[in-house]
Amino acid sequence: MLKELQSQIETVQHNLDLAIQAGLPYETYLHRARLADLLDMANRYGIDVSGWVDHSPLPPLPPLPPLPPLPPLPPLPPLPPLTLTEG
Repeated sequence: MLKELQSQIETVQHNLDLAIQAGLPYETYLHRARLADLLDMANRYGIDVSGWVDHSPLPPLPPLPPLPPLPPLPPLPPLPPLTLTEG
């Protein structure tokens, strides 16, 4: 497990560096989140990863572009008339 964790951390850090250099904010966010998950897992199991992890500060993420507006929903069909029955 230790070697697998180290391998995954190194791979994620490499991919994070590539995403930062390419200016891909969404991919950068995904790799940061994955790295945080792996570091959390290592912490839970008491694994010291200080030699594996580059602790230099990461540049801030550029803002993501706004999402396009959603199309309007179609109107709902009318409800059937309510009929009361005595019971």
